[in-house]
Amino acid sequence: MPAVSPQVALCLSTLAPHTRTPEGPLLDELLDAAAEAGFRRVALSPGAAQAMGAAALGRALRARGLSCLALEGLVGWEAGAAAGRVAGRGLAELAAALSAPVVLAATVVEVLDAAAATEGLAAAAEALAETGAVLALEFIPGTAVPSLSAAAALAKRAGSAVGITLDLLHWHHQPGGPDWRALEALPPERLVYLQLCDAPEGPAPEGRAYLPFAMGWRLPPGEGVVDWLALRAALAARGARPAIAVEVFNERLAATGARAMARCLAARVAALDL
Repeated sequence: MPAVSPQVALCLSTLAPHTRTPEGPLLDELLDAAAEAGFRRVALSPGAAQAMGAAALGRALRARGLSCLALEGLVGWEAGAAAGRVAGRGLAELAAALSAPVVLAATVVEVLDAAAATEGLAAAAEALAETGAVLALEFIPGTAVPSLSAAAALAKRAGSAVGITLDLLHWHHQPGGPDWRALEALPPERLVYLQLCDAPEGPAPEGRAYLPFAMGWRLPPGEGVVDWLALRAALAARGARPAIAVEVFNERLAATGARAMARCLAARVAALDL
């Protein structure tokens, strides 16, 4: 079987049954599963990382030949500069301790104060930049930042330190579908993080119903309807080189166990020949 590219990380929380938080013994189990499947990098939720502690987590990663590519889940920045600074500093120390080059920011609120959100995002990015980590804003359908164009506009207002996360499920289901024009207009250096997954055939639920769909019904890359080949060609043509993690929240796969799911995802990622 082809090996997983060492450049591709595994979003560790996707291996956990959704009724359990990936911390303590479960986090050790998920790290084992990722390493045994051939992954060399992982993306971690801040909650899981903070629960174990940066020093202990660092030792656990090194013992398995793993490193941390990203911390996924900077929130609370929407309220303004002070809130963004607190949120950024809260993860900056953890990112520095784990040498994580990317911190993902997102929001699930439905309405944003544009000025406050811009200031908060800029302040969070500034706090993280002091440690060398890059902030990557994720767009999520059904929220106040539902599309690539919306995320790009907000990132541009917040300054050059804010990058973009491209999640393939959200890319496929953003309002109006895949926005090739917005992708073409995005400076390639802005696209700093790519989350690999696939989408099942058919429309996604709209509004708030989209969020539970996104957290339970993704498919492994190459098994759905996302036009990955066209997207990869477009990114290559633009000279974009984002960090990559496979993120497949799928209740059925998680129920098979962490090791079985990690092996499945490793096989699908290896088949993409990244």
